[in-house]
Amino acid sequence: MASDHKTEGPPRSSQPRVVVVDDDPVLVDFFTKALRPYYRVRGFIQPLQALNHLRRQDADILITDYTMPDLDGIELGRQVKEMRPRIKVVMISGTFSLVRGQPSQLPAEVVDRFLAKPFGLRELLDQCRLVSRSATSGE
Repeated sequence: MASDHKTEGPPRSSQPRVVVVDDDPVLVDFFTKALRPYYRVRGFIQPLQALNHLRRQDADILITDYTMPDLDGIELGRQVKEMRPRIKVVMISGTFSLVRGQPSQLPAEVVDRFLAKPFGLRELLDQCRLVSRSATSGE
């Protein structure tokens, strides 16, 4: 008899918690749907709403765009790390290199990984796996 059990990812309760923040609602929707089989995901299009959520709820990974209204990704990451020092921040941007220079110029105390847009789903999943592993090993 065939089983209908899906083996896409770990049991929901053991999945790392991810918060995705981008002012583009299409990207937030895409990222949350793509990550959902592997992570417990919450998506936000307003960085201040994400910050308020993270004041109340813990997360393991913050995936945030660099350029957003009200609060850029660096400042969002900085404020979140002040509250939750163990969270890992994956910064994504299509403009960072044009505006600020190389990703190596990102503040290492805030940004754990960087992805330049456009990037593929596999790259996003790989970065999440890397930071998720370092979070569980205490790095």
